Amino acid sequence: MANGLKVPVLGTCLQMCPESERKLRIKNNMIHTLEKSCDSGKKNDYLLIKSFSRSAAGNTRSCDPKEIRPPYICRRTTNYLIENVLFRNGGFYSSDFKMDLTTYHFVFDRLRAVRQDMIVQRTECLETETDLNDVVIHTHILQVCIKFHLLAHYLFCTNHTSTQTEGQHNRVSSTFDSHINFSHMLECLKMILNCFEILYPRQCDSNVSTIIANCNSIDKSLSKSEKSIINSTRIDMIVVYLLLNLGSYHSYKWGLELDSDIKNNEKVTQALKLNSLYSERNFVRLFKEALKLPLLYL
Repeated sequence: MANGLKVPVLGTCLQMCPESERKLRIKNNMIHTLEKSCDSGKKNDYLLIKSFSRSAAGNTRSCDPKEIRPPYICRRTTNYLIENVLFRNGGFYSSDFKMDLTTYHFVFDRLRAVRQDMIVQRTECLETETDLNDVVIHTHILQVCIKFHLLAHYLFCTNHTSTQTEGQHNRVSSTFDSHINFSHMLECLKMILNCFEILYPRQCDSNVSTIIANCNSIDKSLSKSEKSIINSTRIDMIVVYLLLNLGSYHSYKWGLELDSDIKNNEKVTQALKLNSLYSERNFVRLFKEALKLPLLYL
């Protein structure tokens, strides 16, 4: 744990940016272009969002409750980053949509800070029924991060965008690093699949009586629409994992061992079929079947 204790930190910061960081960044003129409000007309009207900071010896910021946002604030911050920053000029299918490198690096950094706050609070643990909502929030944040990294990889790698955009002065941020983007996506993917394994343990697993007892509360604690969203997200993340690991024996075996209700889902069945075709080196049918895959919405 970041605080060296088994007891998780409980965040108390109710803003998207802690007050101490806000004061420091305003004082030192460390305001990002995307944090400056253009609506109010006020010169110093900033909507700051907590930036990522590496944990290090002597750095108490990562374990100070006043510096950490509780799960529901993290979810609010995540939604704001997507709706008001990434899609500020319209959604992906809008003619005005554009994600330049400035926007990419800003959203990437702020989402990373959100993930850090969630990890410090151990929201991936389902030890009591009261932790259920936090785990659900964590899965929401992680699936947004995964889809963001997938979108960035698609846009920048297919268009070969690696030139510096207007307003960028940081040499490190002037290019898109597909390896770093992909590694963070895989990290998020592993975390969300682990959360789903906790929420929905496999029928073939053993010694999970405590977890199963907690999971029985899901039907009672969540509404029908919430359960539908979680199940849909779970299916999407399983499919993404299987497709990202085409040709991997362990991933294919993992998919075949899924419970029948998941394995028989149309999307999962299609992903497993693509894995089988890849193993057979039947690339003609592979690409034909790949065209049948549905879109993944952010």
